Amino acid sequence: MTERKLTTEEIELIYDFCYDRGISEYEIQTELVDHLASAIEDRWKENRNLAFFDNLFEIYNRFEPDGFKKLAKSKKRAFQRQYNQLFLKFLGSFFQLPNIILTFVLSFSLFITIRFFDAREPVMLGIQGLSLVLYFWYVLIYFPRRFAIKIRKEQKFLFINYINTLKAYSNLLILFSINAINICFRHFKAPDTVWFDSALSFIVVMLIIVGYALMFYMPQLVKQHFSREYPKFIQS
Repeated sequence: MTERKLTTEEIELIYDFCYDRGISEYEIQTELVDHLASAIEDRWKENRNLAFFDNLFEIYNRFEPDGFKKLAKSKKRAFQRQYNQLFLKFLGSFFQLPNIILTFVLSFSLFITIRFFDAREPVMLGIQGLSLVLYFWYVLIYFPRRFAIKIRKEQKFLFINYINTLKAYSNLLILFSINAINICFRHFKAPDTVWFDSALSFIVVMLIIVGYALMFYMPQLVKQHFSREYPKFIQS
């Protein structure tokens, strides 16, 4: 006697079953569907006459209360931790050879400009203006064209949620930079010392590096991973 296997329609019903219980991200749905499908087929080995839905609900009831939601939260945390580690690794590379040389050169060049050419306030206000232009260019033009992922059908993904989170953090970083310059140079008199200018130069360079990671490096990396793992969902 041949073993009873799930049909394509039954697997789709399990996806719908997970969605109805608050699991909307496809990556988490797939993990749960794999688990439920294997358990259903294992029970059919013992009794192939079990009805599909009876079998499904019996296995679902084995989960502790809110078991699906707890698994979803765990999966989300693991996903975010994985990409946060890649983000921190990228930033850390600028304190290792050879990138640390670039960090030092940029910081020192900015320090020389604002200290010895007496151009601290014009440089900072110029950075503020460029940040504002960058903000509108990135939000209105660059991000929608390069990093926004169009899906063939309405479906949530952890990948897409993470890309949108990066966009939100990028916007906050730019707005923070603009407001910080306003506070430092328009509302308060910044101290005219070597130590302050050294710290200012380093902070500005670090904000540029963090901004690049948030706005360009990480979104591109996440989009590449998504395109590789779920190409069938991408709308060309």
